[in-house]
Amino acid sequence: MGSRDCGRAHLPPDVPFGWFDAPPSLNRLLGVPWLARLSHPTLFPRPLAAALNTFHARHYQGTRSDAQLGASMQATGAAR
Repeated sequence: MGSRDCGRAHLPPDVPFGWFDAPPSLNRLLGVPWLARLSHPTLFPRPLAAALNTFHARHYQGTRSDAQLGASMQATGAAR
């Protein structure tokens, strides 16, 4: 993590379900780009919202509404 993150704790998103912990699900795959982007933003510049949309289209055969995407982005801290 970059020096700007020293002394901060990052909780994994849990909208709509946990991205690292419970319940065990496919959503854990969302934790990989989240953590990679958090740890090395210059190496993983792709917007997380784009990764979320791709993930949901591929694995859930659907798209997320703007409200759902906003809730997910708020949970990741990307909306701040």
